[in-house]
Amino acid sequence: LFFSEATAARSMNDPVRTIWAFDDYFRVAPSEGEVFSEALRVYAELKRDIPEAAWILLEGMLRVPGGVVRTDQASQGLVLQPKAGGELVIKPFSLGIREVTRAQFMEFVTATGYRPKETDRGGSGDCDPGAADWTNPGLELTNDHPIVCVSWDDASAYLSWLSQWSGLKFR
Repeated sequence: LFFSEATAARSMNDPVRTIWAFDDYFRVAPSEGEVFSEALRVYAELKRDIPEAAWILLEGMLRVPGGVVRTDQASQGLVLQPKAGGELVIKPFSLGIREVTRAQFMEFVTATGYRPKETDRGGSGDCDPGAADWTNPGLELTNDHPIVCVSWDDASAYLSWLSQWSGLKFR
């Protein structure tokens, strides 16, 4: 069952679910036989197809199960379309549990030549109003700190590049 789940998740390009299913499979499966050999082969393909650096990102993902919420119970702040019958279906998804670091964002800027947009520094919280940009946010930061002073457009451009670079879908 876990191997079937891993195969289905991989075909849907859901690497986090795929990895979790393989982890479950290898934890309980006997380490012999045709199915085990096939699982090892498919897992090796998965490892080969995903850049090594992307594994760090995938290991830092939390799987959020989907579900159904009655629309009369849903938060008024949600901008989601309910299904007919008063139910809102939320598909399972994975959520990064680590912030994007300055080093990761710098890798994107260096690889693409991207020029970040002007950000609203008028009291947005993370940026000093006198900050030049993400490279000089007005406070002491190392490359291991989270990226600050970037716009929504900058974050979207980073995620598009990350998706293209890794062959996985990030948003």
